[in-house]
Amino acid sequence: MVNQEETQEEAWKYFLGRKFKGMEDLIYRGPFGREIKDPYLKSAALESLNKAGRDQVLRRSALN
Repeated sequence: MVNQEETQEEAWKYFLGRKFKGMEDLIYRGPFGREIKDPYLKSAALESLNKAGRDQVLRRSALN
């Protein structure tokens, strides 16, 4: 549960157990392309990444 004093960044860290990375293309495109073996799942993951775009990345300005 998030209380009023926690920031959005702290809440994501608590929820995920790590810092929030968002859907940053540079982080996910390589692993999706290399590590997902099933052609359908790979295609779906890469297409989802294309649709997510930069707005899925947590920015400091969104915290204020």
